[in-house]
Amino acid sequence: MLHSGSAQITIPPQAGEFGATTRQVIALLQCVAAIGPAHTPRAIDLDFSNVAFLNPFFVAPLHCLIHHLRSNGSEVNIVGIQPRLESYASIIGLGNMEDHFGSIDLQSKYLQKSYLPIVSFPAGSGSRQKREKILTDFSALIESKAAYRKKELGVIQYIVEEITDNIVQHSQTDFGFVFYQIFSSLHDSPFELAVIDAGRSVLGSYQQAGMSIASDAEALRLAIRGNSTKSKERGFGISTSVEIVRQLGGEVIIISGNAIFDGTDITEVNIPGCRWPGTMLLIKARRPPDSFNLIDHIG
Repeated sequence: MLHSGSAQITIPPQAGEFGATTRQVIALLQCVAAIGPAHTPRAIDLDFSNVAFLNPFFVAPLHCLIHHLRSNGSEVNIVGIQPRLESYASIIGLGNMEDHFGSIDLQSKYLQKSYLPIVSFPAGSGSRQKREKILTDFSALIESKAAYRKKELGVIQYIVEEITDNIVQHSQTDFGFVFYQIFSSLHDSPFELAVIDAGRSVLGSYQQAGMSIASDAEALRLAIRGNSTKSKERGFGISTSVEIVRQLGGEVIIISGNAIFDGTDITEVNIPGCRWPGTMLLIKARRPPDSFNLIDHIG
């Protein structure tokens, strides 16, 4: 049911292809930009009437965006969603700003569920203990769903730790989000992983450090190369994560500001107002083979 006086955003139909994610996120950002800052804070209805399938790589940034809009004073409502999708959205917590900061025992609540939730974690510098507890529980849930061996789980844990550390160090936001899915415990089944924030983009981090970088695309290109805001020895973690995914034969998408990395090239979305406020890293890859040695790629 649409709410009287609310701004309406029609969620575009979802596609299952990994590469379609960028088009869907851009379409979402265009809709948000069309509302305009003069109209916020106000009620916003997200209309799912045209959606028959929910792509995990779309719902994760959508969830982050809902949190961002609500934090800025907007009332955000999910309307028109089909009952089947509503059940899935409820399980993963789409639009539910549940506090995972120690008040929720993730393992006991979700151990018997078929899907994992979109997990929020505190990104403030003084919240290390809570963050580590949440991410430890998150890893335990991943292990329980996919029957991972220690070596396989270590690869995913490494990527999550690297990117969440980046959010803590660079994004200047209170929250980050991580979402994981695997559709089968079979060894060759792909996993899907998203780590997202709506804080400060890669460009903002470089500029804050006093580096003369003018565009999101240039900033993202440097991050993928491993250039750090702190020293030559310490990169963003993005570069090693991208390299690991490539070695696994997987796919990766990074969106920061108006720059998009599709695993090969970086492009810019030159649409007024169409800019992701932080950074998101989306990964689809298969489980590491027995021959894969993580140390070979991070040494």
